[in-house]
Amino acid sequence: MVVVREACKKLGTMDLSDCEVYATCEPCPMCVGVMMWANIKKVYYSSTRADAAAHGFSEMHLRDYLAGTDQNAFAMEAIGPREDCDQLWEVFEALNPEA
Repeated sequence: MVVVREACKKLGTMDLSDCEVYATCEPCPMCVGVMMWANIKKVYYSSTRADAAAHGFSEMHLRDYLAGTDQNAFAMEAIGPREDCDQLWEVFEALNPEA
C-alpha cells in the first residue's frame, strides 16, 4: 500500500495503469485490492502464498472468506452510512481535483 501511495504522489495521479509491481511474495487480498484501485495490471513476485504460510504469514482465512468457501472464517459488523460525514467527499475532491 505504501509503495502505491508514494507512486501516486510522485506521479500526481491515482491511475497507475502504466506501472508494474515487483514484490517478494504473492500479493495478499489487501494488496490486490490496492493494485486494482490503482489500475495496476501486472505484478511480479518471487514467493507464493504457500511459502508465506510455511513461515507463519498466512491470510488463507481471508482468501477462504472472500472466495466464499468459509463464511465463518471472519465476522464483522458493518454500521453505516453516516450522513453527517457527507462533507468528507467535498474535502477529498478539494484536495484531489483530478480524482
